Amino acid sequence: MTDDVSDQEWRIFDVTESGTWWDDLPAVSYRQSAADRIDFRMQPSEQSGNRLGGLHGGFLAGFAEGILGLFLTVANGLPNCVTVSLSFDYPGSGRVGLPVEGQLYLVRETGRMQFVRVVLEQEGVTLLYGNGVLRKLNLP
Repeated sequence: MTDDVSDQEWRIFDVTESGTWWDDLPAVSYRQSAADRIDFRMQPSEQSGNRLGGLHGGFLAGFAEGILGLFLTVANGLPNCVTVSLSFDYPGSGRVGLPVEGQLYLVRETGRMQFVRVVLEQEGVTLLYGNGVLRKLNLP
């Protein structure tokens, strides 16, 4: 990871043409605002809603898990990892059509693992928060 993150600009994490489940998720704008923090934002599509007009919890969970590897993306260009543990809570509800913003916090990193906290918010309301443990992979 870079040591000087004070001037990091927003980047795009977009794997929507990967041929995987990410094809159904929006691209993510992100920037590393501190050595242990990444800020991000995305615009959910109409398909991310539930029957009540809110954001579906499964969409939020899939999105949150998918971005846990952004610290590895910043460091290596790709999130070469697998999730080995995951826990989410949903203290608020969100609406389709409004941007979702959030933060990732690198709680701890070892040679093989990353421990990451995630928060998703919409208009100042926390929609999801949770923790994940990632196993780094040595891929060519």
